[in-house]
Amino acid sequence: MNKILHIGLHIIENDLESFYTNVLNCKIERTFNLQPEDSFNIFGINEEVKILRVSCGGIELELFIDGKIESPTFGHVCFQSSEAERIFETASENGYRTFIRKRNSGETYFISDSNHNLFEIKSFN
Repeated sequence: MNKILHIGLHIIENDLESFYTNVLNCKIERTFNLQPEDSFNIFGINEEVKILRVSCGGIELELFIDGKIESPTFGHVCFQSSEAERIFETASENGYRTFIRKRNSGETYFISDSNHNLFEIKSFN
């Protein structure tokens, strides 16, 4: 049996409040710094990094805060939410990249933060 404990994402600090708090409604559980020697041994990045452990309605994220904006990738986090439409509308109203994919099985919402972290959100039917 496997169980996801958390998902680590690289974010820019400006998104912490505007995207993760206001759009995804995340709550900060813990803040800590990863020292350069551990950061290098784990990720191959030789610098200290601030990390926030947040809870977003049952989804645990570790947000690695940095000023570097990364190029888009195919990586994404998919979750189901009873507030999918509200999350999508809030992201859209705040200028984040959004997209709705309409299929016979319903709508799937896609939202991205400023660092191209993509979230696929499905409504409970």
